[in-house]
Amino acid sequence: MDMRFFGTILVFLFGLLVSVTSCKRDIDDIDETPIDPEMLLGGWEFTGEVKVKINAPVMKNIAENLTEDFMKGVASRRKFYFTKKRAYCVWSIDTDNEKTKQSEYTCNDYKLEFAETNRYFYNCYVPMFYVKNQTESSMTFYLLKDEIVNILKSDKSIPSGIIEKIEDGICEMPLRRYHNKFWDEIDGYEAQEDEAQENETQENETQE
Repeated sequence: MDMRFFGTILVFLFGLLVSVTSCKRDIDDIDETPIDPEMLLGGWEFTGEVKVKINAPVMKNIAENLTEDFMKGVASRRKFYFTKKRAYCVWSIDTDNEKTKQSEYTCNDYKLEFAETNRYFYNCYVPMFYVKNQTESSMTFYLLKDEIVNILKSDKSIPSGIIEKIEDGICEMPLRRYHNKFWDEIDGYEAQEDEAQENETQENETQE
């Protein structure tokens, strides 16, 4: 038998073995429990325990591993702060590179939907997160296939040939409570905004 052919067969069998034995931890089913808006309020950070499952006809493990590593890197630098008016996404907090995006939001059943979607989460279009396992101190954001593909295409660090093979997928990103002095600044800003709006309303009523 030609040694090159034999080597090719060995590589193929090894790849098949890896794909069979490299099983990710199971991800819980989609939770359609409505979001509690009151428990959402306050600061949150990702725990770093990002899990990804991908269905693809080929390169499944590669797509899973690359996506998981990428999302872990993104989540490790993101913090959220929710007021009753807005959701604030902050990255590189307490550094010279700190940036903040803000958006009004709605809790639509188990979907957390943002009004300002452009570049809101990692410089790309993410219209919503799905939310599950919500408690006072922890919850989980997750994305499905369309959102995953959109983020990967926006970033362009993963080859398009791999992204195009993704037929289905889910990415879970657990969060926990996070406190930062910056939240006080946000509260102060919103309080001043509310006061200005109230004064404007009173002036308009007086003029009428």
